[in-house]
Amino acid sequence: MAKEEEQQPDQQQEELEVVERVDKRALMAEFIATGLFVWAGCGAAVASNRWTEGSGIMDPGALVGISLAFGLTISVLIYGIGFVSGGHINPAVTFAFVVLRIRSVKFGLLYMLAQFSGAFMGALVLWGCTASLTDHCYDETAAEASISGVQRQRETRRHVRPRVRPRS
Repeated sequence: MAKEEEQQPDQQQEELEVVERVDKRALMAEFIATGLFVWAGCGAAVASNRWTEGSGIMDPGALVGISLAFGLTISVLIYGIGFVSGGHINPAVTFAFVVLRIRSVKFGLLYMLAQFSGAFMGALVLWGCTASLTDHCYDETAAEASISGVQRQRETRRHVRPRVRPRS
């Protein structure tokens, strides 16, 4: 009986060490999942083409499409990598695990580095996929033609000179 009691703390210690060990597979899973999340979610927002003059400011169809893209993407990615890395994907989730002392600081920093790097790479891929959509932004006349009504009002307000009261 004494041998069993001695073995139990050792087994618990080993289990904690296994949980805290960060493997390259988990970091790569977080990197890829965060990149895909940024690419798919933000890609849906860019693809909604809401910056053109014909689009409405609060177009319900575009908002539903964007939110479904984000929601379905995060669901699929968490189910896909959850068994490998825990499916954090968001650095805020990882930070919460560190603050609550569920994970170590080393673990959190490595995961957050992988997540930030993945998000940056996802944004670069999205930019590469949609660079042709923003070619006209460098041409002022074409850019003015594609500005929506609300943005046009904001632009004209900036250029209007304020009225100066005459001194009495």
